[in-house]
Amino acid sequence: MLLLIGSFFLAVTLGIPISMSIGVSAVLYLLFYGSISLAVIAQQMTLGIDSFPLLAIPLFLLAGMLMSEANITTRIIAFANALVGRITGGLAMVMVISCMFFGAISGSGVADVTAIGSLMLPAMDQQGYKKGLSASLLGCAGSLGTVIPPSIVMIILGVTTGTSIGKLYLGGFIPGVFTGLCLMALAWVYAQGEDIVAIPGTTRVSHLEQNLAALKVELTSADLARIGEAFPPGATAGARYPDMSTVNR
Repeated sequence: MLLLIGSFFLAVTLGIPISMSIGVSAVLYLLFYGSISLAVIAQQMTLGIDSFPLLAIPLFLLAGMLMSEANITTRIIAFANALVGRITGGLAMVMVISCMFFGAISGSGVADVTAIGSLMLPAMDQQGYKKGLSASLLGCAGSLGTVIPPSIVMIILGVTTGTSIGKLYLGGFIPGVFTGLCLMALAWVYAQGEDIVAIPGTTRVSHLEQNLAALKVELTSADLARIGEAFPPGATAGARYPDMSTVNR
């Protein structure tokens, strides 16, 4: 037991990750005091990670990295701002909706808090929200990434206990969305009590413009060329596609 604990703390002191330190200490203990060969240890380690559902975890991490590099986080925030930005307490609601969307894509609550919090907390501080409320709201909204499917925690729970991952997803969707709506209602009540106005510049006209900008799809020159070939100048839908000329008859 002394070898097991000592090798573990020695590995941690040397800067080895905790997961690797646990494995190193366990292997050393089995080599000195166990009767299991190295081949069996390697085989058991391979069987432990040979799980198709667990493959979703690194893919979720890859999705979060791609979202960070492709600037999708700011687009999600812009879309949420277009939805509720003009409402009283809209900035707090934007953070909640952004966490819900980001968590539903990345499946990780930690990545959710890190990506959204780095952009939203300074903005909320500037608009007059108390830091305690902003931090607590971010923590609660970020935890929705583990409830709203897909979720890394649900995958690990399903693989460990043998529970259907699909049923876990179905069971987490409605509570996650309902919790998000409750957090938005809390933000609205708080903003009403503290006289916090809506996000500056979010009138009805700018609200429509932001919606269109958030949903805008940029077309390349090749895409425009294909559209021009499909619908040449002066052509009608009935001439280009004869079957469509009989739709309104």
